[in-house]
Amino acid sequence: MKYGISNLSVIPVRKEASETSEMVTQILFGECFEILTESKSWASVRLAYDG
Repeated sequence: MKYGISNLSVIPVRKEASETSEMVTQILFGECFEILTESKSWASVRLAYDG
């Protein structure tokens, strides 16, 4: 498993892998997350704070 810590101030988290998809939450600076799957431009993540 891969894990990460956000080094950007805000990262939008979308429902689907599309720029037009609904934004369901945001990853804020310093938040931890687990990378579940990766593709060329998108990744599926699980946030440590709210799952």
